[in-house]
Amino acid sequence: LIDKERLFGRPYALLGDLYYTIQGDLQSAALQYQKAIDNLYTDPELTYKIGYIQYAQKDYKEALDSFTSAEDASAYPSGNEALAPAAETGQPALPLPPGQPPQNLLYALGDTFYQRGDYFAAQGYFLRMLDRLETRRAARGMLHPEDRPDDRALLDSLVKVNNNLGVTMFHLAERTGDRNKKSEA
Repeated sequence: LIDKERLFGRPYALLGDLYYTIQGDLQSAALQYQKAIDNLYTDPELTYKIGYIQYAQKDYKEALDSFTSAEDASAYPSGNEALAPAAETGQPALPLPPGQPPQNLLYALGDTFYQRGDYFAAQGYFLRMLDRLETRRAARGMLHPEDRPDDRALLDSLVKVNNNLGVTMFHLAERTGDRNKKSEA
């Protein structure tokens, strides 16, 4: 009786978010997200969540397709991934330039390429993320991870991306026989 319309898909997406975030029930979330898409509701965040579910199910090809679709979307007008201002530090948020995908999406793409054995692509995403994190680190000046949760989160992200980049470089060295890559790893 009712035609498909984006407006009708949004409640399914929100219900999917409850399953995804609150209950951790990825299967039920995936069903609700599919109903949202069937009703013409989609956005990069929804596509990312679908990719995460596919990644968790070890369907790396489909996850890569979803993550790539989320990255290609032009719905990042203001850099919605800004570091939240810490109330105790009073420092302002550091917004991303327009059109930049969120950090978790870059990380997901790097990990997915790694899982598929495409180490060169994984290296590219990890380097891109590392560059972004180092830029943030330089902009913040002196870091105080013992007092500021946002500084601690930044350092944690730097450690994770450097670790993943090192493992990726190690596999590239094994594959190519390049000793320089092994040293970089």
